[in-house]
Amino acid sequence: MNFSRQAGPYLLDRNGQNFAFANAQSLKDLLSQPRMAVYVREANGDLELAFRLYRWNIVLSESLLMPFHFLEVALRNRLSDLLYARTNTDWPMRALGDRSWQGGVNPIPGLPATPQWEIEKTRNKLNSNSRRHVTSDCIISQMMFGFWVKLFNAAYNQFLWTGGVRSQVFPHAPVNVDRNYARRKLEDLRVMRNRIAHHEIIFTKRPVATNDLIEEICGWLDPDLHHLVRTTSDFRKVNGGRPQ
Repeated sequence: MNFSRQAGPYLLDRNGQNFAFANAQSLKDLLSQPRMAVYVREANGDLELAFRLYRWNIVLSESLLMPFHFLEVALRNRLSDLLYARTNTDWPMRALGDRSWQGGVNPIPGLPATPQWEIEKTRNKLNSNSRRHVTSDCIISQMMFGFWVKLFNAAYNQFLWTGGVRSQVFPHAPVNVDRNYARRKLEDLRVMRNRIAHHEIIFTKRPVATNDLIEEICGWLDPDLHHLVRTTSDFRKVNGGRPQ
């Protein structure tokens, strides 16, 4: 992506052309006044500046997607491996919600019914929509970020975390990082990720702290992952281009 427009306060479109509104009020109505209200407030009533803030917020959200991508993929792969080790079975294919348990017998002893139901639901959705054979890897890749974050809840202490999170998932984390600390930090990221997915304003929600936290947790997982995210992300450039 070409960020040459960052030399100015986001007055240019993606093709480098000067951006001007034919009818700013009409566009405000189209996007909805409640949605635009916070941007107008941040722009001290300047409607054109509000729209520049709106566009900048979109690009800022976009710039966090790549760091989130690396974190989510790496975390789910590490947690998936942990689930394989704990269950000693092909858990994505065997998981069933308790309504499907034969004779009330849990098909994956130790793994509660709720996460199994989420896995089963994802598997059934893939089977109904896919013309290809659904594999365990397909199911793992479709599990929501929230599913993985919930595995850090206290309910999984005995099943997953008897050895602590550092030995299991975050081998490069500081010694003070335990399950609950990791859960709180990951939950903060889940909330911000949902804000981005629902096209909400993020520049008033401490995006720098979010980016720093993503990089930190990537470092817990693997120093090379931290380096990859830090040297590839455009977040810092975009964040420095707030329209004035």
